[in-house]
Amino acid sequence: MSNITPFVYRYAPFSIRWLAVIAIVGMALFAMHGRPLPAVAQPGGLTAGAILDAPAAQYGWSLAETSTFSRTNVGIHQVIMVDNFDPQTNLDQMLDTIVAEMRERGARVIFVAPLPAAVSAPTAITAAYPDVVFIWNVGQREDVAVLLDSLAALVLDDNAVDGETDGASLSGSEGDAEESDSSAASELSSTTLFLMVALIAVSIMLFVWWRSINLTGAGESKHKRRKWSAGNAGVHTRALAIERAVAVRQTDFRAMRESTPLLHDLSTYVRGDRAFDESSGVETETNEYLGQCGVSRAKRANPYEPEKTAAVEVWLFDKHDINTVSFLLVSQHTYHDPELRAKLAEKHELVLAEEDAEMFLQTKTLRLRARVLDVQHGYDPNLPPGSFFEYIVVEVAVWQR
Repeated sequence: MSNITPFVYRYAPFSIRWLAVIAIVGMALFAMHGRPLPAVAQPGGLTAGAILDAPAAQYGWSLAETSTFSRTNVGIHQVIMVDNFDPQTNLDQMLDTIVAEMRERGARVIFVAPLPAAVSAPTAITAAYPDVVFIWNVGQREDVAVLLDSLAALVLDDNAVDGETDGASLSGSEGDAEESDSSAASELSSTTLFLMVALIAVSIMLFVWWRSINLTGAGESKHKRRKWSAGNAGVHTRALAIERAVAVRQTDFRAMRESTPLLHDLSTYVRGDRAFDESSGVETETNEYLGQCGVSRAKRANPYEPEKTAAVEVWLFDKHDINTVSFLLVSQHTYHDPELRAKLAEKHELVLAEEDAEMFLQTKTLRLRARVLDVQHGYDPNLPPGSFFEYIVVEVAVWQR
């Protein structure tokens, strides 16, 4: 990948486990030196917000309290809830007030369901709160629960990468934890510091070694290229969280008695990623370059709203073939609208984007299989239902013929 931040995001869970081991060993070292253990706040669950247009019960939530900004737990995570959100005037201002209050209470991720029709953003509200990840059109408790674990790892690790960890998303008191950290660090002996640095160095080497083995075994391309929308980290975080949540559903080709593909990867588009364009080099085990494949945006649902995508293109290039073959995965409305379908079908093969839909491409020396792992359409009252994707996850595998 061309961007180091998505790399850190994607493999955060493994590194967090190693950091947990380091923390335990460090505590043991303090005990061996006869020093009191520092009162350091440990990373906990994520604090999230949920803004719903109907009673929480309709979205599968059971609240112990019914006050404004009531709180409920989802596993180790905490969700701040505002339901029955339906202001008659100044909707943008009201939404901004709620988001500001949730952010003040520690929310780093906010779910909004559905996207209110009168909101002149989400672009404006997203820009106003760059440190908050917004998940639009997702409010069902089971959907939120699926995403929270992945989002927690991504958001908390994002703080570590940027050097700006926000105590509001960690368990414990921010001020007390920071003061304790500072005082404890000043009391460390040189021997303890040396041992801690050695442990960190060994852990990093083991992490790099393990990931290199895991990536090669999984068949993920070493030459994957992604274009990211500049200045919108929330889009990237959402894409990676969704991709991680559905990764367990990837095809097990060994169980299907299928040969191991030269390339096996996931491509995830989420609404708002205007520059979405992913491609991967296809190589043999001896690093011989055979071609390229990828997934990219192909058609807008509305020419005036570039963040709403109605079709993505899956393509395959073979260096031994003069033609690049492709097809379009299209939204429900695009597929069923005769005029739109006829216009696109002039140049492309069209496939309705629905879960588990399979498509195949073939060139002179390569064979590609694509499968839709998950797809969700967005909502806009000014457009027909099913006009654009909220997100879509496409599994791509390539073999040599």
